[in-house]
Amino acid sequence: MLSILIPVYNYDISQLIEVLDKQVNFLNINYEIIVGDDCSDNLELVAAYELITSNSNYNYFKNAKNIGRISTRLELARRAKYDWLLFLDADVLPKREDFVSQIISNCDTEYDLIFGGITYSSLSISKNNALRFKYGIHREVKSLEYRKKNPYDTIISQNFLAKKNVCLAVFQEIELNRYGLDIAFTYELKKNNYKVKHIDNPTIHLGLEDNSTFLKKSLDSVETTLFLAESGIISRSHRPIQKKARLLFDLRATYLFMTMIRPFISLIKRNLLSEHPSLLFFDIFRLYHFIKIKRAKYS
Repeated sequence: MLSILIPVYNYDISQLIEVLDKQVNFLNINYEIIVGDDCSDNLELVAAYELITSNSNYNYFKNAKNIGRISTRLELARRAKYDWLLFLDADVLPKREDFVSQIISNCDTEYDLIFGGITYSSLSISKNNALRFKYGIHREVKSLEYRKKNPYDTIISQNFLAKKNVCLAVFQEIELNRYGLDIAFTYELKKNNYKVKHIDNPTIHLGLEDNSTFLKKSLDSVETTLFLAESGIISRSHRPIQKKARLLFDLRATYLFMTMIRPFISLIKRNLLSEHPSLLFFDIFRLYHFIKIKRAKYS
């Protein structure tokens, strides 16, 4: 019936497993839960993973080395024995008590992937993770109506249901060990015209990185976007940041933009690491970095 697949790296999944246990056992369905550990080095957590998955419906494997989220997801998909795969990131929790029930009712062969949305809890916010929380609330949380109108651009891979053959095909196309590969995932879905269904069945994203870590990951994602475009994996206009940079290059205005922004980079970064970060500054900071590495590549 359903394979629930959880990639994990050094994160406590006990609460997630407890919630899933309660919901699937209430439904009395055929299911399995597979935990794919991407070579966690926290021995206490590894021991906990092994203990949690000692149940007959559970499986656990640990990669011999860190291979990244996409390769771990690909291995999870290969090991799954059912045709419908529910991928859940380790740092999420279902918002609804009938989360799994809603998933089961949407195992519709007409669609290839079903996305339930994502939300955040105000209890998770602190001055140290304000940038990640603000980004999540304003850029990732979208209404069902909006997601239906933008079916590919609003998918976040923390919580999705998909056919096994679709997962295998897509993950094999983008099997890289880089941060920020969600854009390649959604691009493959769109390019191959996989049918996407959006429903109201979100998970709560709990594992918010501190401001400094999230800012670094955001710059890594910018570099991944450039790499994917240069490698022909995504188009050169797939993401908003690519379109903005392209406009500046077409207008021959990149030198002016960089010259104007450069003196304020330290102040912008200070704001982004503060308790009250600006998403406008966040966009400018990322665009500055994108153009900087693109110009360096072709200089």
